[in-house]
Amino acid sequence: MSETKAIKSQRVVFPSEVKPATLLITNGRIQSIRDYDFECEAQDYGPLAILPGLIDPHVHFNEPGRTEWEGWETGTRAAIAGGVTTVVDMPLNCIPSTVDRASLRDKRDSMRGKLSCDVASGVERSQATPLTSRLSLRRVLSA
Repeated sequence: MSETKAIKSQRVVFPSEVKPATLLITNGRIQSIRDYDFECEAQDYGPLAILPGLIDPHVHFNEPGRTEWEGWETGTRAAIAGGVTTVVDMPLNCIPSTVDRASLRDKRDSMRGKLSCDVASGVERSQATPLTSRLSLRRVLSA
């Protein structure tokens, strides 16, 4: 079932300008952008800015194995709190290091039910064979 909601602000950040606008969002995706005065039931954020989420391309979440440092749950919640909606996890600090299909599956399994933002991950290329260096989390998740 699709759910559409609307949010608006006097300050919506676009690539080339900041202007008032209303965003229509269906299933978590922006479907259309309308004038601020577009007639609909909307959450109005007034002068607060609405802007795209950031991507952090280099994080070290230490799960599995070292969650006392920082794991999926605390790391992705902190990312969202700071406006980061996607992180790219580096594969070295977990135990075991993510260097093959089996350790990538372990990493995938350790994520279940703990993510607050989008996560990309892979294997450590310097320690991987040519075959495993081409693995991606998407392929492992679909396997």
